[in-house]
Amino acid sequence: MLAPQTLAQLRAFAGAVDARAPGRLTGLYAVGSVALGDFRPPLSNIDVVAVADTAWDDAGLRAVQHSTRSLRQPQQPARVACLTWEQLAGDPAEVVAPGFVGHREVPGGDLVNPLTWAVLRNAGVCVRGPEYPDIGHGDVRSWAAERLSTWWRAWLERTHVGPLILRRNIAERLLEVARLGQILGSGRVVSKLEAGEALEGSGPPNQQRVVKDAVGYRRGTRMSMYWGPYERRRHALAYIRTVVDAVSTPVEH
Repeated sequence: MLAPQTLAQLRAFAGAVDARAPGRLTGLYAVGSVALGDFRPPLSNIDVVAVADTAWDDAGLRAVQHSTRSLRQPQQPARVACLTWEQLAGDPAEVVAPGFVGHREVPGGDLVNPLTWAVLRNAGVCVRGPEYPDIGHGDVRSWAAERLSTWWRAWLERTHVGPLILRRNIAERLLEVARLGQILGSGRVVSKLEAGEALEGSGPPNQQRVVKDAVGYRRGTRMSMYWGPYERRRHALAYIRTVVDAVSTPVEH
C-alpha cells in the first residue's frame, strides 16, 4: 500500500508540472521500489514515469526538471523518465527518451528499459492517467544478462575499498545483483528485498552470511553479521563475481 507521504509527494510533483506546463502531463506512474512494495527511506528513491500525449518539448522538460524536488528523499534524488503513450506501447529497446536524476538530465532517467516496462505492466502505481495503459513488451531476461555482463563486470574491475566499507553500500549492490540474477533465471521481476529473501539459507556459508546481513539491513536491522567491514566486503564481492561470471551469453527463448 502506498504511504500517504509518498502519494502526497507524487501529487505535489504533478501539480508543480501542471503549474509550469499546463496540460502536458497526462499520465504519471510510480515504478521501482514504490511499486514493488519495497520502498524503504532513506535507502530508496522515488522512480516515476511521466507521460505526455506528444513528445516532450523544452518547456515541458524544464517543468519536470524543476518539479523533481517534490519527489526528493533525504538522501536520494528522484528518477524520472519522460515518455509518450506511443513510446510506452512499444519496445523499450527502441525508445530514446529524456529523463532526470534529480536536476541532472540523463537519457530516460535510467528508467527506459525492460525492467521498468515489466513493473508498469504488473505493478505500476497510477497517479494520473488510465489505470491499465497499453504497455509494450521488452526482453527483461536478456536485459538482465546484458546488465550483469557489461555494467556489473565493469564495476567489479574498477571497484575500490572506499565506498564499500559502508554496510549500506554493500547491501544495496548485493541485493541489486541478486535481483538481476533472479530475473535472468526466471524472467520474474522482484524487489531487492524479495531477491535477498529468496537466497537466504542457500549457497555456501559465506554467501548465506553476507546475504542475511544485506537482507537484515534492508529490513532495518542495524545489528550486522560482521565485526568489521573488510570481511563483509570480501564476501559480497565474491558473491557478485559469482553471479556475473555465470553470465556468458544473453538468454535465448
